[in-house]
Amino acid sequence: MTEEKFQKRYVEIYDVVKDIPAELRIKYGVTEHLDRTQAIRGIGDLDKTDLAQIIDGIPDEIVIKYVKIYIKKNVDQAKDQIFLQQIDSLWKKMTQKA
Repeated sequence: MTEEKFQKRYVEIYDVVKDIPAELRIKYGVTEHLDRTQAIRGIGDLDKTDLAQIIDGIPDEIVIKYVKIYIKKNVDQAKDQIFLQQIDSLWKKMTQKA
């Protein structure tokens, strides 16, 4: 992945990561302007204990916030899909009768 592509994705990731407690961000070197090399180095240094600490350190409110966002996004997509299926079904019925 190029540095440019990493930065585009990291902006989205940081939007979520910025909500985790500051001590976790500091401990694991997560900053607003993290570059690709620093990220790779940081991820490479993580072990199971680190991952467990990160997961345990995220407040429930943050998890709930992003679960709700995820569910809403997927429900909206499902509604769109059902609507498109209904249109498709109606179209097929109309063309079969014609």
